[in-house]
Amino acid sequence: MRIFLFGIMVFLSAIASAQSDKVVKWTATAVKESDNLYTLTLTARIEKPWYVYSQFLADDGPVKTSFRLENAEKFDLSEQPTEEGNKKAGFDEIFGMELVKFSNQMVIKQRIKTNTPIESLSGHIEFMTCNNEVCYPPAEVYFKTPIN
Repeated sequence: MRIFLFGIMVFLSAIASAQSDKVVKWTATAVKESDNLYTLTLTARIEKPWYVYSQFLADDGPVKTSFRLENAEKFDLSEQPTEEGNKKAGFDEIFGMELVKFSNQMVIKQRIKTNTPIESLSGHIEFMTCNNEVCYPPAEVYFKTPIN
């Protein structure tokens, strides 16, 4: 019985995670700035009335947006990523706390330094999407982009 219930929970979680992918679409681009400097841009297109949360939140609230690069140990990621877009800061009714969230669009930029030339960047974006009534479980999206 436990295995059956666990299976149902995993199935429902997968369905809910797939729903996040329908209301938030991520794209990735990367540009070579100089011999050893690249800029990765991750852009979320967010359907109304949904939103995603900032990268810079306390750990006691919703899952903050984050990303992990494959082979990150080969890169200097000492510069903090930036974010821009339709940003709203204020009290969130669902979580009962002050939060920063984005609607319509969120753009994350990360400058990457490396001593080795690279042809592409890949990794995973983790995010949580909510509207004013419900939240989907955190979702993870894979990306791979060539260097332009």
